[in-house]
Amino acid sequence: MPNHHAMRLPLAAAFCLACFAPAAFGQITVGRQMQPAQLKHDGAFSALAGGEKLVPTDKVRTVEEGRVELRLPGAGVLKLGGETQVEVHSANDQQRVARLKLLSGVAEAQPGGGDLRLNAGRLRLHLKSGTAWIEVKDQNETLCLMQGKVEFQFEKSPVETLHTDGVCLLFNGEQRMLLLPDADALARKRARVGPPGA
Repeated sequence: MPNHHAMRLPLAAAFCLACFAPAAFGQITVGRQMQPAQLKHDGAFSALAGGEKLVPTDKVRTVEEGRVELRLPGAGVLKLGGETQVEVHSANDQQRVARLKLLSGVAEAQPGGGDLRLNAGRLRLHLKSGTAWIEVKDQNETLCLMQGKVEFQFEKSPVETLHTDGVCLLFNGEQRMLLLPDADALARKRARVGPPGA
């Protein structure tokens, strides 16, 4: 006579393993790029190829006039300007979440219906809608909201929301400065992540 309890045990064990197995890493892929860029994966930097799939701890860096677009889960994009370096933390296609670190340089984030978590220097950013421009330079961070809203946290301060289009915050040491650049100044910022010479 079959032992039904003994038969259930492996099925239950398999079910639990399926429940707690780590989710597969989502896809962050390299989109358009202008000028050569480099990828660091398990060692030294090498040439970055279009369509390349990035995995955790991968680093991408651009040259002075370089431009790279990283395609994120949920149809979002992170545009990198020249002399910029970013590191991949994680991504999840099912949840449409991407986590990256802007180590230096300039980027423009467009979540595109996804959920983007971006560490930029001492800033922790959370974008689910809208577009933000970010720069990390000389131990300072600049955050500009182009449209929509962005949640941000500076070091261990409370989480805040920036929801006024065209407003920038400059974090200089322990000081915070509110900047109100005009349309031309904002256009120049965005040009730094657009096609060179545009």
